[in-house]
Amino acid sequence: MRHPTARRGLPPGSGATRPRPESTWSDRPLLSGRTGSAGIRPPRQGGTIMGAGVAQNTPRGRLDVAKKRSRRSLWLFLGGFLLVVGGYWYFSDDSDPGTGQGGPTYSPVYWSTPKEAVIAVYQFTAHGDAGKACALFSPEGRDAFARNSGGGDCQQAVQRLNGRVTNRSSYANPGFPEGAVTVRGDRAEVRSCQMTVDGGQRLGAFVLSRLPNGTWAISGHEAEPADCRTG
Repeated sequence: MRHPTARRGLPPGSGATRPRPESTWSDRPLLSGRTGSAGIRPPRQGGTIMGAGVAQNTPRGRLDVAKKRSRRSLWLFLGGFLLVVGGYWYFSDDSDPGTGQGGPTYSPVYWSTPKEAVIAVYQFTAHGDAGKACALFSPEGRDAFARNSGGGDCQQAVQRLNGRVTNRSSYANPGFPEGAVTVRGDRAEVRSCQMTVDGGQRLGAFVLSRLPNGTWAISGHEAEPADCRTG
């Protein structure tokens, strides 16, 4: 039988084995910043291992992040701007309409029926919202309403009437029996003395005009007897 050491090139019976060559780093190709003969690129020191991090650390990745932040800032700015403009419009529109002399004026608010327009006047008066109540009138109707309601301007008249309200809920929901609303062509009249009004003072007779778009504007006002009796 052939001795096991014979295949290693050693004489049989010598008891010696050929030592294995020790591997040292000096025998291997050195790694550098470029791809060496081993075809391996060493990892960059301090680099981010995750793919998303590497993408963000590239110039293009940083540019994409900057664009996203810019778009986000732009949307926030536009949202804040619209909020400020909307708030200014709302609160300035709630200011004293006056009689056309000084102060902001209102864009008139029109309703689809004469009944709805008069209900709105009672509701805003019940809650003391003088600005919105006066916006329901045309300039001529607003002046007539203020004059027939104790003088001053429209807002002062609404505030004075609000002080006489004893039940807001009832006052804001008047009843309209048959005959309370009269419509003749493009003109309508709504008389408070024909209405069911509780919790506050009646507001007189309203004259409304139909506009070309079919809505109704309170264009005039007439005083009524306090006890709703003629003579």
